[in-house]
Amino acid sequence: MPQLELSDQEKETLAEVLTSILSELSTEISHTDRQGYRDQIKAQEHMIQSILGKLKQF
Repeated sequence: MPQLELSDQEKETLAEVLTSILSELSTEISHTDRQGYRDQIKAQEHMIQSILGKLKQF
């Protein structure tokens, strides 16, 4: 499995960017009426939360 090595500063920046995106996705979810699109955004939200969890472990 490929691995990505990041410096502490890179990890922090990536976490900040992903957290910002999560905020935007939450807003998008609340403003969409199309269930299929909402499900797609929620899947992205869960993926980003998973990545953030992994970043915090290191």
